[in-house]
Amino acid sequence: MKTVFRALVLLLPLTVAIPASAWFDVETPAHHDDATGVVIPEITDLRNEAAQARAKRLPILVMFSSDYCPYCSVVKNDFLKPMMFSGDYEQKILFRVLELRAGADVIDFDGKKVNVWEFADRYKVRVTPTLVFIDYQGKPMAQKMVGLTTPDFFGGYLDNAITTAYDHVRGGSTFACKDAHTRLTC
Repeated sequence: MKTVFRALVLLLPLTVAIPASAWFDVETPAHHDDATGVVIPEITDLRNEAAQARAKRLPILVMFSSDYCPYCSVVKNDFLKPMMFSGDYEQKILFRVLELRAGADVIDFDGKKVNVWEFADRYKVRVTPTLVFIDYQGKPMAQKMVGLTTPDFFGGYLDNAITTAYDHVRGGSTFACKDAHTRLTC
């Protein structure tokens, strides 16, 4: 019995060190590795983003992010970057990120410099990550997504929001939203 016990104790570190894919016929997902080099463009001048969105007739997904937000990394790395890498969304939406940093400014749709926090306040962004879906004029085109409360369903919710925004932009309709800033019309 002692011999069996010693053998188990000696083999235990090996079983932990060997990945499950070596023991079983399991494929590890590679989409995270493939999308690691993808860069989500950061917004500095909304006039440029608006010009691209208007020319391509696409909505803009603005991810409000912050460097102290661990969930922001999850949304970027597990959802947005793989979506961009796949190429399936190139003709559906422009992916952009706006980093909320102290003292940072962005050029607004009208060419005026505005603090990133003031810009976020227009869309009632209070936490990061928040995803906002807008047209080339800054009008909301789908319900914003706040936080990462249901990671298992997040990709489906995100895809639905992208489709809604795309349909509104392409159809020339607006999205009736209750969360719009007073300067915005929905």
